[in-house]
Amino acid sequence: MDCVDAAEAQVAGGDYAGWSAGETTCLQRLVASDCASRAWAQDGDAQSSEAAARYQSRVLEDCGADLTERVRAAFESGL
Repeated sequence: MDCVDAAEAQVAGGDYAGWSAGETTCLQRLVASDCASRAWAQDGDAQSSEAAARYQSRVLEDCGADLTERVRAAFESGL
């Protein structure tokens, strides 16, 4: 199972009634980017770490207004 599949499964198992599609998509992308960053960090080289940081930054930018307080809270709590 890759990070995207894992993120979809993890978010699908939560109770996000009343959330917009954009919020749940943003949460899935945050979880997937965190998973990918952890995988890249295991490589232990500087390029992987830099790529992980750029990817996470891009996900945060792409979420835009869908990165609400409840999305942040759910992500930071580990779902």
